Amino acid sequence: MKPEEYCRHDALGLADLMRRGEVSASEVCGAAIARIETLNPTLNAVISRRFDQARAEARRVAPGRDRPFAGVPFLLKGLVQSHRDLPSAEGSRFLAHHQPRATSELASRMEAAGVIVLGKTNAPEFGLLAATEPELFGPTRNPWDLTCSTGGSSGGSAAAVAAGMVPMAHGGDGGGSLRIPASCCGVFGLKPSRGRNPPGPSPYHGLCGLLLVEHVLTRSVRDSAAMLDVTSAIRIATPLEAPPAGGGSFLAALDQPPQKLRCALLDAPLFNEAVDPACRAGVQAAARLLSDLGHVVEPIETLPVDIDALRDAFMVLFLTDAAYVIEAFCARQGRGPSTREMEPLTWVLRCLGREVSGTALTAAIAHVQEAQWAMAGFHDTHDILVSPVLAAPPPRLGSAYVSGLERALIRMFHRVLMPHLTWMIRPRTWREAFEWAGYTQLANMTGAPAMSVPLHWTPEGLPVGIHMSAGFGGEALLLRLAAQLEEAALWSHRRPPAVAG
Repeated sequence: MKPEEYCRHDALGLADLMRRGEVSASEVCGAAIARIETLNPTLNAVISRRFDQARAEARRVAPGRDRPFAGVPFLLKGLVQSHRDLPSAEGSRFLAHHQPRATSELASRMEAAGVIVLGKTNAPEFGLLAATEPELFGPTRNPWDLTCSTGGSSGGSAAAVAAGMVPMAHGGDGGGSLRIPASCCGVFGLKPSRGRNPPGPSPYHGLCGLLLVEHVLTRSVRDSAAMLDVTSAIRIATPLEAPPAGGGSFLAALDQPPQKLRCALLDAPLFNEAVDPACRAGVQAAARLLSDLGHVVEPIETLPVDIDALRDAFMVLFLTDAAYVIEAFCARQGRGPSTREMEPLTWVLRCLGREVSGTALTAAIAHVQEAQWAMAGFHDTHDILVSPVLAAPPPRLGSAYVSGLERALIRMFHRVLMPHLTWMIRPRTWREAFEWAGYTQLANMTGAPAMSVPLHWTPEGLPVGIHMSAGFGGEALLLRLAAQLEEAALWSHRRPPAVAG
């Protein structure tokens, strides 16, 4: 199978070719491996591989309609989900040799749908940053501009899909970690409703279960819908569960174009303070397209939520989650990390999370619950909320959250100076957490489904995703709208010039 033919098809398209006998699973697997071996030295998207096992699995593939993705090459994100054949470093030197004993629930469901896991993708340490530049593996480069960031924390997966290494890859989203890289890399990224897919595994199903939802990044809308069909059955013991999908199938829902939708357009700042003109231009173009498709677009300036309280609430939940996850891995390892085994900013975030009081955590959860009720009322009168995904196009690689001097001080004198350093860095952490990525966190707090739709590119050729969210449980509505936009805008044919072919 030639590379240009492999890259031309989405996941369902490749599965259909194999089902009809036009190409074998071994040929498709070989094309994917060749693509990774050619492009990964430049992009650094894939950080661990199981190519021999994948080739053996491809030889045993028996395509059938009961497995919609039989033989389709796939990559798991290097965070949260485990696979029995792959190390799970979580982007950290502390866990560089961590080898799970079994494949986790969501990854098992994906394999049961027929995908062949080729390896794992790059991610920041413990998924704590919106930039995929871990010290352990080095930065992932954006296929649209090799000097730019892929975003994070699913940056390796987004880059792999954009570059045509695989037609879809696993991602997770605890504050935008799936939608941010989708925007930066010009692919489609849906964050399902809270509880739609199985949570975890431990330790990521603590409070992370309130914020974190996992799914896939894709080039086509239908691949995202079809994967959600096969992964979204929740076990009875799951404490958080989304309502049943209307009609029973997300893929089948794509056959029904959305009726006239009431779309609220927010191109003003939300948790951030400013919006780049390129992102505002993208949202305005999306508004015109929505109007052309027959939908009603109403500009709004604010949302019915307490932005300041929610900004603080998100950081409290984020930091306590970070501290809990790190402490849980310490318990598993039977020791704590040395300063050389954990990045300086991770030390700071861990310390900030450990200092959060129970009262502050309870207050944060209360603010989140208030926002859920407020946004439920908002969606009674507005079907879709439209905004930028990000406040600016993808930034250059190498953005530093802490200075070189601060990094040195943390590593040399962390026990003595850490209380002072954390409170010096804390205000900047709060500010920088929302300066660029200031739109995605609301959907994580309310549990609503949201997506990044690749509708706009800057004059310099950088992708700008458009953010769209619906009421809780509204994935089918979002997917129908995305399919309509995909047909109108034809984004899936676009390829990054640096890796075209």
